[in-house]
Amino acid sequence: VFSEEMEVAVQRRHAIDTALRAALGTNELKLVYQPLVGAKNRKTAAVEALMRWTSLELGPVPPSEFIPVAEKTGMIIELGRFAMRRAFTDLKEMSGIDLTFNVSPVQIKHPHFINDVREILAETGADPRRIEIEITETVLMEESDRLRHILLDLKDIGFRIALDDFGTGYSSLGYLQSFAF
Repeated sequence: VFSEEMEVAVQRRHAIDTALRAALGTNELKLVYQPLVGAKNRKTAAVEALMRWTSLELGPVPPSEFIPVAEKTGMIIELGRFAMRRAFTDLKEMSGIDLTFNVSPVQIKHPHFINDVREILAETGADPRRIEIEITETVLMEESDRLRHILLDLKDIGFRIALDDFGTGYSSLGYLQSFAF
C-alpha cells in the first residue's frame, strides 16, 4: 500500500540525488578528520577521513542519507575519487599521522578502482604506507576471487587493509584468513 510517507521519502531521495550531482562543483562536500588516539600514550596515531555535506539547498545532509543515494545512482564513484584525492593531498600536511580511508562496496567493485587509486596516488604524491583502506564485510559476500585480487593489488601498492565494522553483519572468521587483512 502506497503511503504519504513513501512519497516524502521518494521526493527526499530525488532531492538528495539532484543536489549531490551539483555539490561536487560547488565546494559543499568536505572531508573532516576524526582522530584515532592511542590508548596507552593518548597521542593521535591516525585520522579517519569522513565526508560531510552541507547543501546550499537542503542544509546539512548526514552520510546515512546521501551515501546510500550515491551508491544507488553510481555517484559514489565520483564522490570516492573526490574524497581520495582530497584525503591523499591533505595527508602530506599531517606529519607523523597515518590516514584511514573508507571505501564503498560499490566503489571497490568498480572496474577502474585500482587504476583510479594509482592515478590519484601519482597525482598527489601520497605515501600508501601511511594509508589504511577500510572495507566493510558486506563487500566480501560477493565476487571473492576478484576482490581477493583487488586487495592483493592494494597491498602490493603499499596500503594496509582493514575490515571495518567486523561482527556487525554476516561475520566469518574465515574472511580474516582468506583475505589480505
